[in-house]
Amino acid sequence: MFRVFIFFLALIVIPEIYSQDIYAVESFYKEGQRNFEKGKYEQALAAFTRGIELTTRLETKSELLKNSFSGEAGSLASDRVSVIDPRAAALYLNRGNVYFSIGDLDRAIQDYDRAAVISPSAPAIYHSRGTAWMLQKQFDKALADYNKALKIDPKFAKAYIGRGLTHADMGDTQAAFDDFELAIKADPKSAEAYSYRGDTKRTAGDKAGALLDFEWAIKLNPSLANPYMGRAAIRSSQRDFAGAIQDLTKAISLDGRLANAYANRGYIYLFTNRDAEAENDLARALAMAPRTRSEIEETIAKITASRE
Repeated sequence: MFRVFIFFLALIVIPEIYSQDIYAVESFYKEGQRNFEKGKYEQALAAFTRGIELTTRLETKSELLKNSFSGEAGSLASDRVSVIDPRAAALYLNRGNVYFSIGDLDRAIQDYDRAAVISPSAPAIYHSRGTAWMLQKQFDKALADYNKALKIDPKFAKAYIGRGLTHADMGDTQAAFDDFELAIKADPKSAEAYSYRGDTKRTAGDKAGALLDFEWAIKLNPSLANPYMGRAAIRSSQRDFAGAIQDLTKAISLDGRLANAYANRGYIYLFTNRDAEAENDLARALAMAPRTRSEIEETIAKITASRE
């Protein structure tokens, strides 16, 4: 009920500048990043697309192919494209991350494909594409991409985390735990790795160990929502409903997109007879994740029956 994954997509940095449109490309790149960070996704897409247009040249008269590589339609057609600025890979990766953030995973993967053609040795590209494959439940492809990233950079903690989350989604808790351990070894300050390892410990029944991992993750990065979600689950199971609500409220303040946080807080409100607050939270959760309607309605029915 409390499980939630929060993804932090890695970026690639290409410092050399070769384009004849040096300042224009740099301007569009920075504009895209600023808008992405502010959640202005349409503006971010427009800026990254303009940067892409300046960093690639398509030797064709076909408007379909031109639109294809700029991302409007179609497929890669990489044999028709010459890259005139190596930052094209970073622009495609960043635009893919915008598509990822708005839930358009097909377009995200298409842009990651393009970035990989241009810069095949950048592990961040495979990490991002692997995460998109994972969300599409194409686990074999996800694992293959995470393994590619780790072959390039064995100390890339985010790839171990992504592979661990994939194993967790596949139901292989031990493999997930092992990957989170490897992530911690690669980056002992990774709050994400401790948080997700805490999730595997909680799933395995080790509440004390999970709580230690969640609290250490919070200490390393107080702005990460996932460990508050995990700690809320433990507190709720211990009937510390006030503490659970406090943690879920904190998670929501850090990331208002967490439908699970609203749903779980709504369940606790409902269980503790705070019906008006429950109704508000559960309505928010349904609006954000309409596909969970049957699950939410079933849980509401169970809680309501337990109160009678």
